[in-house]
Amino acid sequence: MAHVFERSVHRLSDWPASAWRTVAFTPAPPGWRVVWLPAGERRSVTAVAGWAVQELDGRTRVVPMSGGIADNELREVDVDPASSAGWLILAPDMPDPDPAMELAERQHRYRRGDLQARMISEAREAAA
Repeated sequence: MAHVFERSVHRLSDWPASAWRTVAFTPAPPGWRVVWLPAGERRSVTAVAGWAVQELDGRTRVVPMSGGIADNELREVDVDPASSAGWLILAPDMPDPDPAMELAERQHRYRRGDLQARMISEAREAAA
């Protein structure tokens, strides 16, 4: 079964990472990957190292992790375009996004950033 964690309701940036306590970690099966889409750079794809189960104040979340398990360099993968270059998490049976999908996402991010900049500018003008 394929899972895509794109534009989830809760972003990892909603909570400080230090507040969450990792209670379990499961290595990801081969083929799970993260598609990164940094502004002004080429798309890249890296493997998902595994899934961390984290708890905070009675709440639980499952967080994809990237990086090296052996060298203790695991990092949370955030796929919120407002705060991260992460774009998609893909299951082994899912194809990489095609160039048209990438272009559409880049345009979406550009428009979103432009809208946010205009809102800030209008708020400053209204306050002046």
